Parts: sequence; C-alpha cells; structure tokens
Amino acid sequence: MKKRKALICAAVASLGILSAGSTVFAANQTYNFELPNTRKVYIADENSVNRKLYAGEKWSLYVTSISFTDSYIGWGMSFVPMTENTWTKAGDAHWRTSTGVSYGTYNSTGGPTGRYCLGARIDDDLTGYGYASGLWNSDSVTF
Repeated sequence: MKKRKALICAAVASLGILSAGSTVFAANQTYNFELPNTRKVYIADENSVNRKLYAGEKWSLYVTSISFTDSYIGWGMSFVPMTENTWTKAGDAHWRTSTGVSYGTYNSTGGPTGRYCLGARIDDDLTGYGYASGLWNSDSVTF
C-alpha cells in the first residue's frame, strides 16, 4: 500500500511539473495579413495574440511569405507589436520586402510582460495590396 501511495504521489507531482512547464515558454503565433493601403494606420491581427513572458526582451518576427500586387513595392510592409485590446504600437517597426527573420525592441515601456498581437501596414505610396504570413513571438526566440 505504501508503494502504491508513493507511485500515485510521484505521478501527481510529475503532472504538476509538466503542466507548470508548459506555460513557461510562449508559443510562436502565426499571422496572416491581406492589407490595402491604410496610410500610416497599423492593422492588428487579433488572431496573433501572444503572451510576453520576459520583460525587456526583444520581439521576434519570421516572414515566411510576402507579396504585393503593385510592381512598385517601396518600403514594403511594416510590422510592429501592439498591445492587446488597446491596439497601440508597443515597439519599433520592421519594414520587410522579403522573407526572413528579424528582431525588434519595444518602445520606452521596455516591453513589459502581458499580451500582444502583431500589427502591420504597407508603404503608403503603394496603390495595391500587400500579403504576408509567418510566425512571430513577443519574446526573443530562434525560429
């Protein structure tokens, strides 16, 4: 009986450790943008909400696909982290015309922990649409 209780306690403790460990790392979130020219207004992808776990860390962006309907793409598409619910810019913008990885800093608040989503806009000189998809994280990660 003592062995059985010890095994049950060990199993319960292991489950507790595993469930606690699953919340330690914020998962990379997917994003998908299909944007007209909004001038200088960023559009939030409300499906890309990500929980920032480490205050002061950079944010991470991985663009896996990006295209434009205009032959002139100018600066391309700009990406920025936005605070959830208020949808305000929370960090520096990253302009992209091609796929790849980049890392950005947060504004004067230093990127406190909390929930963020990814926002984007296209160069305001473009007349067509911009399309982009990929992964992002509100903390610094390697893709």
